[in-house]
Amino acid sequence: MEKNYTVNSLNKALLLIEDLGEHGPSSLADLHQRLGLDKATMYRLLKTLKDRAFVAQSLVDHRYFNTVKMFQIGSREIDRGGLRELIKPYLKKLSHLFQEVAHMALRVEPAKAVCIDKIDSVPDPYVRFDMNLGSEVSFHASGMGKAILAFSGESQRELILSRLAFERFTPRSLRNPSALVREIKRVRRQGYAINDGETFEGLYCVAVPILNQHGEANASISITGPRGRLLEKKEAVVGTLLAHAWELSILNGLPPEQWPLKKP
Repeated sequence: MEKNYTVNSLNKALLLIEDLGEHGPSSLADLHQRLGLDKATMYRLLKTLKDRAFVAQSLVDHRYFNTVKMFQIGSREIDRGGLRELIKPYLKKLSHLFQEVAHMALRVEPAKAVCIDKIDSVPDPYVRFDMNLGSEVSFHASGMGKAILAFSGESQRELILSRLAFERFTPRSLRNPSALVREIKRVRRQGYAINDGETFEGLYCVAVPILNQHGEANASISITGPRGRLLEKKEAVVGTLLAHAWELSILNGLPPEQWPLKKP
């Protein structure tokens, strides 16, 4: 019989961190209502997390919230992998060339991707809140998510599709699996994905996948800006992104002959 080595207190502490990450600053009563854990137990766990700087508490309303410590730890692990540092100079060039925001997303789990880098050569209040570092990338309503999904392995695509809730961020957000499957086929044909106001109204994004040695996307990069401005230079943006995607995929281990599109 397999032994159960689960540490209940650690599991509960991680539940608190995950819940705060999803819902933001919360009181002890809020956490109790959502998680159903004993308040005294939660208080002790939160005190420990505060002492270790994973959680902080507002001096104004005494609500608890996550610090950036988890992100800092995760960022160091990503840097050790080297992919972010490999792509960062390309993001800087893209942002400078098009004077728009450049993003990078990384698949961190089979069915989860997050934004891990962002370059903004010319800060624009209109797109400042487009996507924050550490934010989970939507697979149905973001260009980067759709680019990764379209070039994922079949089993990974099926897993992601089975888990999607199809949250409606704007009236343009895709609402069902059949619409997303059609979109994925289009992305695979042309090599890039778009987000036309599907996450934030008025913003337009073009994204391309970064393929690994297996020919599957484990990352993506994008250019985002106001819709009218991006459409004026879309052809140049698409061409440049595809050229960078090809080069970065080769550097990421993809055999050149396995590039699924026409060589830029």
